Amino acid sequence: MAELVDRLKDLAFKGEHGYLSPSDYELTFETVMVEVSSDKIILKNTIPFQHIAQVTQSKDFTLQFGKDRFKAKNLTSDGIHLVMEMEPLDAEETMRHEPREVPSDDAKMVVKILNPFDGETELLKPVLDLSASGMSLRTRNESRLFSEGVHLPLLEITLNGKSHRKEKGTIVYVRPYLNIAHEKYCQVGIRFD
Repeated sequence: MAELVDRLKDLAFKGEHGYLSPSDYELTFETVMVEVSSDKIILKNTIPFQHIAQVTQSKDFTLQFGKDRFKAKNLTSDGIHLVMEMEPLDAEETMRHEPREVPSDDAKMVVKILNPFDGETELLKPVLDLSASGMSLRTRNESRLFSEGVHLPLLEITLNGKSHRKEKGTIVYVRPYLNIAHEKYCQVGIRFD
């Protein structure tokens, strides 16, 4: 547990962004850690006022920073920040089959997508994370292209303008979220074929 707390303190110090997901609400909220201890995480409150009542009525909450996920039965406030008691999820739930690569702020990782509906249009989207078996990207638009089950015949991932790898994939989830500036985006999860 001490190693985990140290890793989270390091992420908090770096200002890394994570995601708070209420179980009974359709939006996920991007946030940052303000403070970490062995029993709780204090988060910047990024939930807009109009969402607070519905969010706090959820039966549980999941917080994800990189590969680490935590669950809490309730979310409280100290008047300024959100307070989440740490309950690491079961190892099986948090284990990934391979490490995830999360681009740093100074690295620009994007994916070029060939639109499967017209076979011509190419879109560029920022990559949120990447592993051997899949990736997630960020998009502003909810569209037919970004729907569960859509097969993407060409995904070219570039890092700082240089080709990193090429894949084919299928969209396995689309999760709407609000970033820290309260702008709506979707996180799109893709499994490589």
